[in-house]
Amino acid sequence: MKAAVAPMIRLARRACDRMAAELDLIAHRMQRPMAPVFLLTGIARLLGVMTICLGRVIDRAHESRNC
Repeated sequence: MKAAVAPMIRLARRACDRMAAELDLIAHRMQRPMAPVFLLTGIARLLGVMTICLGRVIDRAHESRNC
């Protein structure tokens, strides 16, 4: 009985190794195009925050002139 199970275990391990290698390849191929998306999103958020801050500075300057 044990002799019949051992080859099946080896086949299952090989299949798991192949599947793990394929998943690593798929993950790598998905990460590469996503990096610029996150970079551009970060830059857009930074510009948005800077625009809001500049707007507040301008509003305070207008208020100080009007007083």
